[in-house]
Amino acid sequence: MTVSQDASITSEDSAADSAVEREKEPHPTDPQRWADGTLRPGNQNATKHGIYSAARRDGFERLDIPAFYNGLLSDLGDEPSTVQRAYLDNLRDLEITRRMLIGFLSREGIFTKRGRVRSAYDKLLATVVVWDRIAQRIGVERRARHIDPLDALRIAVDEANAVDAQ
Repeated sequence: MTVSQDASITSEDSAADSAVEREKEPHPTDPQRWADGTLRPGNQNATKHGIYSAARRDGFERLDIPAFYNGLLSDLGDEPSTVQRAYLDNLRDLEITRRMLIGFLSREGIFTKRGRVRSAYDKLLATVVVWDRIAQRIGVERRARHIDPLDALRIAVDEANAVDAQ
């Protein structure tokens, strides 16, 4: 469904749209809204303001959270236990929250207009404390993955044969 310049509504699903048109009157000045102030179907306001805006989405699209999570998995070596996976999931979620708070503070500034420290800064510090506590439970050292010596030998032979074949 789209809203044209003259505020008339066009749609493929005309039966449902005509029922809405009969119930609501168009806004006198805003073609994106109904007279009662609600947004019309097909409006673009949701992508221009608030959390769904392109400006807010840009930072989250660049987050490399899957690489962070996969790095945590590889650091644990063999298949982690269920509890370790739960800790990894929590750490991943805290990393997302930490990056969101840092993005907010870098965008809005650490101080309000009145010169006070934003409450988001306290939330960031609390997030870092919890992040560190969970990271300590997981462990900061890398664990060696168990490798079967025969499998390693087969892989080395296959690689050597591939080099010789070229």
